[in-house]
Amino acid sequence: MQVLDIVAVNSAAHAGFVATFEAALVAFTALDCEAARLAWHALAEQVSAHQAVEEELLAVLATYTDAPAPRGGATALVLAEHRRLDQLHAIAAQQIAVVQATPVAARRLAMVRALEDVLRFQRLLEHHGLREAEIVYPHVVELLPAEVCTTFAERLAGNRP
Repeated sequence: MQVLDIVAVNSAAHAGFVATFEAALVAFTALDCEAARLAWHALAEQVSAHQAVEEELLAVLATYTDAPAPRGGATALVLAEHRRLDQLHAIAAQQIAVVQATPVAARRLAMVRALEDVLRFQRLLEHHGLREAEIVYPHVVELLPAEVCTTFAERLAGNRP
């Protein structure tokens, strides 16, 4: 059995999220709202599955140590960012639906007006991925036994697109 590096697996998952986001963005800016909606839905499923495993990992981490998290790596902050990502995703999904329902002649302007909500999700997703790669997961690796990290890495890899 190959041992998976949990930091690399998490980074690969986030790269997959970015690829799915970009597919949704390309479709949205091309005014192919159905393709954008489908990609946006796929992104929600990928991120949600990843978050569920990650939140379980953070709960396990809390049972192994009461050591304080490094600056920027507090569990409460990670969880708050997960919830905000969920909120921003829902707002952008609504905007995609609004554009899809807009008459064709006015659709491009509607897309331009909605674009900021879609990009707000992207910015937080990228920021959150960096936080995890540089702070959270190195802390996890430092404190959890290798077999626990490997088990969670395998689960996170299973959620990768």
